[in-house]
Amino acid sequence: MTTSSLGPISRRGLLLGAAGAAVLGGFELAQTSQATAGPRVTIMPPAAGGAAATPPAPIPAWAQRWDAPVYDIRDFHRRVPAARFPARPIMLTIDDGPSPIWTPKYLRLLARYNIRATFCLIGQQVPANRALVRAAAAEGHTLANHTWTHDEYLPSRSAARIHREISWTNDAIHTAAGIRPHIFRAPGGNWGPAVFHELAQERMLPLGWDVDPRDWARPGTASIERAMLRAQPQDIILCHDGGGDRSETYAALEYVIPRLLRRGLEFVTLPLAR
Repeated sequence: MTTSSLGPISRRGLLLGAAGAAVLGGFELAQTSQATAGPRVTIMPPAAGGAAATPPAPIPAWAQRWDAPVYDIRDFHRRVPAARFPARPIMLTIDDGPSPIWTPKYLRLLARYNIRATFCLIGQQVPANRALVRAAAAEGHTLANHTWTHDEYLPSRSAARIHREISWTNDAIHTAAGIRPHIFRAPGGNWGPAVFHELAQERMLPLGWDVDPRDWARPGTASIERAMLRAQPQDIILCHDGGGDRSETYAALEYVIPRLLRRGLEFVTLPLAR
């Protein structure tokens, strides 16, 4: 077994080279050091009656290269050359929901402009907000997996823990909306070999981002707007509807979305098939 002392690695810091064998090439990746595990987090199982996991499908074409997340739409093009997008695509991703307060507001805002976004959902928040999850799916938004507990130390957890964080969230979303997510975003953008290994087993695409307004820190509406308005074609924008008061982010999106549209940018989601 290949050994590794890698801890959580953010953004583009991890490329599976000598320290990590190709996940789909038949090598076994070791767990990262438990010494970096961070604070303990209590995990509760999904609500009774959740849907049973479906048998894994054959590994799709976009999963054949498993060395880094998709950070912008060009990264996806490199994996799926036949994928078609408009000339000036942009992707809006919304993390840490569903929120009973903010997610409905975001859905109404997106409907106003007839655009689609990718909602990266925290699994343990799904059962109490199933109607919101169903509504997002019914309105054409993509539902993505953002772990069960938003564990930012995920790369250094055990294989069993990583599996639970991802598979329980998939099951909760499937129970709520009848959709099994095919996209995963790591909390904090922290990736590692053990996480990539589990995503390969789940047939899921790791999703990063290119534009980060750090709205989770509530830097002020103007700061969030400035960061989002720097977005260019092919960029993936990160923002949040969960995790507390998101009034700054919501106000920024009200201002930014029509301006990005006037620049000829078209909001897209990744066209993946399971």
